[in-house]
Amino acid sequence: MRQFSVQAFEACGCRDFARVDFIVCERGKAHFLEVNTLPGLTGTSLLPKSAACSGLGFDELTVRLVEPALERFFSGSLLSA
Repeated sequence: MRQFSVQAFEACGCRDFARVDFIVCERGKAHFLEVNTLPGLTGTSLLPKSAACSGLGFDELTVRLVEPALERFFSGSLLSA
């Protein structure tokens, strides 16, 4: 699923972050649902929960989301990937 998620992320032209959603059927097979380019960032949202499972706290997650955008803004390369 990780490899497919990366491929879906790249195929959609995403950058910085997105959430790739799957559903697992009763037979245990994962089915792709969507690429969510604006996942929630509340305490009950899936992106912060997923980050926490990887050992990444909310503050560090926020920094990792904002820093690339600030770098593009201040470098004048807002349209570059």
